[in-house]
Amino acid sequence: DKEEEEEEEKKRNMRNMKNRRKTWKKRKRRTTMRRRTRRRRRKRRERRKRGRGEEEEQEEQEEDVEEEAEEQNEEEEEEEEEEEPIRRKRQWKRRMTNSPGRVLQFARRWCAERGDEGQGRRLEVLPSDGR
Repeated sequence: DKEEEEEEEKKRNMRNMKNRRKTWKKRKRRTTMRRRTRRRRRKRRERRKRGRGEEEEQEEQEEDVEEEAEEQNEEEEEEEEEEEPIRRKRQWKRRMTNSPGRVLQFARRWCAERGDEGQGRRLEVLPSDGR
């Protein structure tokens, strides 16, 4: 039994490592791609600027400001995406710890272990605090 648990734990650890590596690779790839696209845009802008007059250059600068704001938004969205699974897990944990069904289940198990079920005590969800 103990050996089986150790085996399962080892498997779980391996799976976690694999997933962690995968997510890291994905993040790295995403950042490199973003960097490349930014570099390409910058080069393109520079090339355009060389072959133009002053009015067009001002328009370019305005476009640059807009693009930079856009890039900033993309970065913020990325950060939010990375925080999403953690937030979801926390919400799930909160739901599981406070849900009336869970509390009732725990109470039933506890009573069964102590042998109190046959003494006329009833388990119910109290409407006052939702437990």
